[in-house]
Formats: sequence, structure tokens, C-alpha cells
Amino acid sequence: MRMPTKPHAAGNAMLGLILPVLLALAGGAQAVTLSHTEDFTSTAGRDSLWTSAEWDTIAGEVRLPALGLVQQGSYNTTGTALAGAVSGDVLFVADATGGLVALDIADAASPLLLDVQPTLDQARDMALQGDLAVLAIGTLGLQIIDLSDPQLMTPRGDVDVPGYTTSVALGANLAYLAQSNLGVAVVDISDPDNPAFVRGLLTNDWARGVAIAGGALAVADGAAGLTMLDLSVPDDPTLMGNLDTDGTVLDVTVDGDHAYLAAGSAGMIVVDISNPAQPVQLGSFPTLGTCRHVAVRGDSLYVAGGSGGLYLVDVSDPAQPVQLERADTLGEAYQTALRGGIAWLCDGSEGVHSYLADPEGLDASRNKARSVNINPGGDDVARASLVADYSDSVKFELSVNGGATWAEIAPDGTWLDFPSPGDDLRWRATLVQAGPYPGPILRDLTVTFELILEAAEITAVTDIPADTGGQVRVVFQASVHDTIGDPDQVADYSLYRRFAPDKAYPPGSWDYLLTMPADAEQEYAVVVPTLADSSAAGPAWTAFFVRARTAGGVFYDSPVDSGYSVNNLQPPPPTGFRALPQSGGGHLLSWDPSPVTDFSHFAIYRSSDPDTPVQPATLLGVTQDTGYFDPSDQTWYYQLTVVNLQGQESDPTAAVQPSGLPRVAGLWLGNHPNPFNPVTDIGFFLPAGGSPVELAVYDLRGRLVRRLQEGFLPGGEHHVRWDGRDGHGRELPSGVYSCKLATPAGTKLIKMSLVR
Repeated sequence: MRMPTKPHAAGNAMLGLILPVLLALAGGAQAVTLSHTEDFTSTAGRDSLWTSAEWDTIAGEVRLPALGLVQQGSYNTTGTALAGAVSGDVLFVADATGGLVALDIADAASPLLLDVQPTLDQARDMALQGDLAVLAIGTLGLQIIDLSDPQLMTPRGDVDVPGYTTSVALGANLAYLAQSNLGVAVVDISDPDNPAFVRGLLTNDWARGVAIAGGALAVADGAAGLTMLDLSVPDDPTLMGNLDTDGTVLDVTVDGDHAYLAAGSAGMIVVDISNPAQPVQLGSFPTLGTCRHVAVRGDSLYVAGGSGGLYLVDVSDPAQPVQLERADTLGEAYQTALRGGIAWLCDGSEGVHSYLADPEGLDASRNKARSVNINPGGDDVARASLVADYSDSVKFELSVNGGATWAEIAPDGTWLDFPSPGDDLRWRATLVQAGPYPGPILRDLTVTFELILEAAEITAVTDIPADTGGQVRVVFQASVHDTIGDPDQVADYSLYRRFAPDKAYPPGSWDYLLTMPADAEQEYAVVVPTLADSSAAGPAWTAFFVRARTAGGVFYDSPVDSGYSVNNLQPPPPTGFRALPQSGGGHLLSWDPSPVTDFSHFAIYRSSDPDTPVQPATLLGVTQDTGYFDPSDQTWYYQLTVVNLQGQESDPTAAVQPSGLPRVAGLWLGNHPNPFNPVTDIGFFLPAGGSPVELAVYDLRGRLVRRLQEGFLPGGEHHVRWDGRDGHGRELPSGVYSCKLATPAGTKLIKMSLVR
């Protein structure tokens, strides 16, 4: 006996599953062909326990992971670690408020503090020259510190410059400082104890970073991109070239003929500076956070991506940088310093972290991708085929017993017959490295497979068109046992409808609907009632399953499927539509109540041309009342429709114009606006000759709230304003109130919504 499996909505995708196609197998048995497509944009189909390759849902691909950016150790400095530089076994850290920090990094897993030297202002950046550290220190310019004894660092000279310094690059006896809105400053450091400001040069925007590029100086020039300065006269740089880029360029690193720009929100940008007078952008790489710095080693970049962490990027093709690895960090990744196979990341408030950085060291054990069970039901899989989009070398295998045994399959659509069918179908891909990184890449695959159906299979639950709702057509494929001569031949099928999802298994409580004979057909269809119709609020799903019952008392239950019914009939247009000009201005519209049982509201349209069709642009308003007041004095043509709960709208009434029309002979009552806050105008019309009237407001329980008018009034139109207060002048709460007009000739009642 098989019970219903997990319910699923008709037409909804289940792990890439598409609609089945019925096939006839040998001996008359029924099978259904299903397809499962995996595009790797979700991990829903991944067997995480056995998948070792990188399953990238952003790129939508599986590839070999690079063995890199494996964290080794860390040291949390007292301030904000902004920049680092390595000399031998010592890492020097520009730590903003903490000053210059020296760490022993002989053991990358356990860095040790050697010394801390306070700086005159915030330590923003540094460059090393021999035993000296030259620091950019914000508002106070430049400071030099002696590093000859890293355990006892000593200050040397300092010099203030006009701007706020954030970066430093060193030439022969000269330091070049990025000083924000004042461009670049040149400082003579030939005497480390007495550095001297030489001159400044304004750049195109805010100078954020600097780097020596042969006989030129590359400037990270904020919103202006990359600015190149000619250093033919080293102490008198001049503008020579510019490249306007996306983003705000915060730093620049130069390696040979290439400049690598940390361009903030625009990520990392690669620039050809072989002709520094005409730099050319080659490629770019996006980062999740603010790109702040790039360190270079050969064709590998270590990109500090702010909140996005540290990226390892391959630029062997500068036009198409490729991410090899990313390490998400707790802080804000500012800058990276390299030593051997270790990358030291300055991570802001989180101090510094060390990472094993070997982009070529691929781990062959991390090369498999494997799926969960892609067979949605409990029926056995008889055979399958596979096609895939991939590059390089990938080996594909299938299993129908949950991975106990595997059979290799060619990815060309060739069918593979399983000697022993099973119901747990999985695929496995092994990526084999044959060339340079990134090597094999698997972009998508599709497995097509045939199920032997012991149970019936619902393939469609669809609405019956052009009816008033309340019923659907259920179509299902026959059981494999619905075959003449089968030892367990199906005698009939019964259909059940869920009325309450209040049990764990089977999933819900069920009403029996009907039984139909099994006639060895391949497909059956039957029309059955639903629990409710859908409305404008959304589909009203009803779930069903089919039980295939044999003469011997054995039965097989199909998976649950669901659908919904809709009232497809358009409502009739309203009647009695009329418009009256009002002596106080505006037009009073009224009409008869709608007979539509699933009534939602009326829609009023107006236009200056009677031939203008109703459309959103001409919609004046909607209401559930049988009247509406338009305060406009312009001459209009009005039309009216009725809309039901399914959102279906009737044809409009003929266009009417207030001008020249007779006043209504009977009573009329309406208010505007509705809903209102805090005042609404209540208008009513009395027949000629006048009448005693009582106009009063009631709450939903029928209790009198306030009497607005009482006594004899002449015929014609009248208006009374209600301010949402009761008879004692107290403000009433938000809610729906009734207004009743009572006369000897009859009574009118409307509902008014007060919204505070």
C-alpha cells in the first residue's frame, strides 16, 4: 500500500521538475517521463554532505575551489588597522588611533606583539625604506619612525603639509603624499630627522592614494578616476594623463604596465599605463563591499573589499578578472600585505588576519558535486539520460539506490537502462583538472528519466472555463497495474478531496468524492467540485489524490496535487444609472443595487467625450454604495461598471450627462467623501412637495449615534455635514456607520466609513 506523498501545487516547479509525458512500456505497463534541470542557482538540489566542489549560486555553476584564503591566525590591535607592510619576519600596522604596531609574524598562526609607537595623528598609511617607516598621519601630514629595533621603535622627524594625508609613496629621497582635496604633496626626506615640504599640486579631484609608476606617479583621484603625474623632474610633478572611471577611486597599486584601482562601490579596475599619458581601462571586477586596496603577486590579486572581505582574483587575462576565492571577514577589509604564501589583511576594528594564499594549489579531493534525490515520488526509475553544459573534463554518473552504486553515463542524451530499477535517483559529477585554473566548469545539466507508475499520477488540475465556478477537471495517468492480465490488476479509481490539513500523515483529512472503473486506459479525466472559488485576493487551492484499488484489496495512492476554480462569467452592467446637476454645484450620481451574488464594488468613470472607453485614466472613484457625489462643475459624461470578487468587470453603462436630465422623482441618499476623515457631506433628495424627514446616524449594532435632521423639508436636494461626533459632541472611533433617511414615502440607508 502506498500513501500520498508530499503535496505540491499544480504547475509549481519542484526542484526543476517539468510536466510528465505518458509512455507505454513492454507488456502494456505505463511509465511517465520526467525531466529535472539543475542550473546551480540554488542549493535546494545539492547533497551538501558529499559535494566538495564549489557550488556557486551567484554565478550558477560548479567549479574546482582554489586552495587559498584559509585563515591561519589573527591579532586584534587597539585601534583601527588601516594599512600594513612587511619587513622580514615583522609586520608593521598603521593602526589609526593606535599608532604604528610591530608584530612578529614568524609563525603566521600566532603573531606576537613587539612594540607600539604612538603617532602624532591618525596613522592612515605607510611605506618602508630601509629601517624607516614613512607614515601618512592625516591632519599632521608626514611622520618618520625608526624601525632598526622593532621592539623599540623611535620617532624621527615629521612635517605638516596643507592637506589631510591618506596615502604615501616613496621615490629617491622624496615622499609623495595624497592629501585629499589639495591633491599631491611632495616632501624631501633626505634628512629623516628634518623632512621638508617642497610643494603641492592640485589634481582633478580628491587625491586618495598614490603609487610610483616608473617615471610617473599614479594618483587614485576620487571621482575623477586615475590621474597620472610626470616625474621627469621628481620634486616638481606635472599633470600628464587621466582616465575617468566608474566609482570613487580610493587607492592605486602599480605592477609593471598595469595599475589596479580600488574603486569603491565600482569594485576593482585594471588599467594599462604603458603610455602613462593615455591610460586605458582593460577590465574590472565587482566586490560586495567598498573596494579599498589591491595587492599584487604575479597574476594573482588580493583585493580588500571592505565589508565584502578579502578576494583572491586571477588576472592572467586582465580584461576578464576571475574570482578564485573569497574570505568573508568580520571587520572592514582595508589593505593587504604579502609575505611568502601568507596574505596579511588589515581588517579595521578586527585588527589583522593571516591567510594561506596559494592560488595554484588545487586540492584534488574537492572535485565532486552530488545531488539529493531528484525523483519526486516513490515510483521506480527504469532508465535515464543526461545532457550537460560544461567545459574541460567532467565525469557523470547516476544512481537509483541513493548512491549505493553508481553507473557512468555519457552527457549526450544516450539512454542508460538500470538492471535493478530504484526510486532514489541521484546524479554525481567529478571535475577533473586538465589545464590551468579555473579548469572544469559545470553550468547546468538535465536528467530525463522514466518512472514505472504503480500509483496513478495526477498531471493536471484545471478550472472549467465559462462557468460560474466551483469545479475543476482532474486529469491523471493510469497505474502500471491498470493492464489486462496484471496479477494486481486495478479494478477502479477513487478520488479524494482534502478538507482540513490537520494531520501529519496522510497529509490532511479527506472527503471521498467518487469512484470510476479502471478500463486499461492510459489517461483518465473527471470533473469534481472544489471547496471554494478563487477571488481577487488570490487562488483558493483545493488538494486531491487518486487511489488505485485492486480486486484483491491492495491499493496505491497517488501524490497529492492541487488546483483552483474560478467564476469565469462576466457580471451584467448596472441599471438605473442617472446623474443630476446640483444647485450648490457638482453632480449627484445614483443607480440601482447590483444583483451580482459575488459583488465587490462599483467603478465610476468620467470623461469629456461620450465615446471615450472606460480605462484607468478616466476612473473617478469606486464605491459599494448606490450613489456618488462629484463636486466638479465641469460638463462631464459618466459611465458605471460593477466588479465582482474575482476582479471581473462588467461592460459599462451608456454614457450619461447631467445637463438637461430631469431630477429623480424618488428618494435618494448618499455621502462624499467615503471613507472620510473627519467630515463628510451627506446629500439627499426629496420628491416634489416636500416631506417630514428624519436623518440619523447609527453604529453597527443599530444604536442611535446622532440625529442630523428632523422635521418637514421642501422637495429637492438637501445637504448636511457630519463631523464624526455623537450627539454629545464626542469624537467617535474609526468604523463603519449607517445613515438612515426616513420619510412617509420610504426609507434609504447607506454605510459610511470613518477613518481616523
